[in-house]
Amino acid sequence: MSNDPNNFVSESSTSEANSDVFFEVAVPNFATSTSTSGGSFVRLGAFPDLTTDASLAGLSNSMALANLVGDVVATAKIDSVPGGFTDGSGLGSPYAGTGDPNYLLGFADDTRLRAADAPGDTLSNPDTLLAGASVTNSAANRQKETLTLLTKGGWWDHSDGNRVTTTSGDKIEVIQGNYKLVVLGRQPLVPDPGPSALAKLAENAFITDVSGGHFQEQYPSPTPCIKTIEYSQDDDGEWTLYQDNGKGNLITKLSGRTVDLFEGSKREAYVGNATASTGTDPSNGTKMTLDPVIIAKTWARSTYAQTGSEDKPVGATGSVSTADWLASAFTAQQVDVVAGVAGNTSAESGDVVTKTWASRILNYTGSSATPVHKVYSETYALDVESFTFATSVISSTFAGSVFNTTTAASIVNTNIAANSMELLTGYKESLTIAGKLDINIGASMVVNATEVTETGPYKAAAYATQDSIVGLKNSLRQTATTCAIEMMMLALRATEASDEYTNISLSFSALATSINLG
Repeated sequence: MSNDPNNFVSESSTSEANSDVFFEVAVPNFATSTSTSGGSFVRLGAFPDLTTDASLAGLSNSMALANLVGDVVATAKIDSVPGGFTDGSGLGSPYAGTGDPNYLLGFADDTRLRAADAPGDTLSNPDTLLAGASVTNSAANRQKETLTLLTKGGWWDHSDGNRVTTTSGDKIEVIQGNYKLVVLGRQPLVPDPGPSALAKLAENAFITDVSGGHFQEQYPSPTPCIKTIEYSQDDDGEWTLYQDNGKGNLITKLSGRTVDLFEGSKREAYVGNATASTGTDPSNGTKMTLDPVIIAKTWARSTYAQTGSEDKPVGATGSVSTADWLASAFTAQQVDVVAGVAGNTSAESGDVVTKTWASRILNYTGSSATPVHKVYSETYALDVESFTFATSVISSTFAGSVFNTTTAASIVNTNIAANSMELLTGYKESLTIAGKLDINIGASMVVNATEVTETGPYKAAAYATQDSIVGLKNSLRQTATTCAIEMMMLALRATEASDEYTNISLSFSALATSINLG
């Protein structure tokens, strides 16, 4: 049988070394359109090589595509996950290095920190395959196996046209190694593409990587979405999924039931940027907004939100009782209202901290057309402190009736103001069952412009009370009259003293005049 690669069927000669043995089926120069032609081939055994099999139809196109993943020189330079990758919070990935510049090359598992390279990793298999033999599962050994991707031999097929596979029954694929799928989406290849061209190609491609037993992918929308899985050595060692969506839109719509269950050491959420409101789009250099407009609307039959519980408050553990925990839980820094310090920037164990900075904060509950039937609030605490610092404070309540009840061993109300005014229209009742001390420093005026009357079953008691009040008024008036008479007498005495002083002054003047004339 001929070994001419452009024959329909060819094979290596019997004298070839084992490393060069192959069997090939090739169809050259078939029409792929009315003006172009291409080739297809299937090769078993030794893989084709551009040096010795350059005339094989379709081989140059096949090598250009295969090198996107298996180029030996470029793949050997990969030493970490994609460069600059973070978890979205500004906290860097624990894996430094230049990384895969285009996410096409090799397999994701080639550079994962795991097994032999991650002390304490008990989740990974300690062994891997290298040249068909079981070896230590290290990044170095995994990378060596990947470098033989296009030279190891096995099965290689390519077509410059389309490929259609149909199966009427079942299909099973068992892969002992790794698997990678790259879909370029009909993007044309350029001869000898550089790093920027490959990066652009990868950003607009769908890439699925199933290596080391883990699944990760990248796709162009949102642009680009990169998901990578790495082994984290914190929190007793566990796998971590990193997802970087770059820039793009994400819209999720679901009709049905959703349940979100989370248990773990920490859960974080960051929206916007802590230092800047705008930035530069790395894909095209244009200006992009970093701080979003946030809109949240909910319509529901009922809503229920709970933080902690009576049996297990926030920060409590099962090792101590709730009562013992509450007695010793508060150790966080107090808010220094004198110096204006905002307290701790993070929450201590047992704290629920809420901080808001904004130009305006507007809260609305119900409306005049559709008021809420009832607003109920209940608080139990050992200590409640509230401080408000503002240029002006306006508080208004409009209600059919208002009941305020305060029960305490001691109540201190302090108002420091240049002017304080209280306006009451209607009835006012005041009952004090206790000793009372009123101290007024300064001028005071009380004007009573109305009389209080009462009708009904308490009429007699009201009149008796009114008679007592009238008697008290008369007594006060008599006292006031007496005081006024006393003040008048003092004024008359002062006038008499003034007249005496005037007479003495005149006598001294006359004496001085006599001395001058003498």
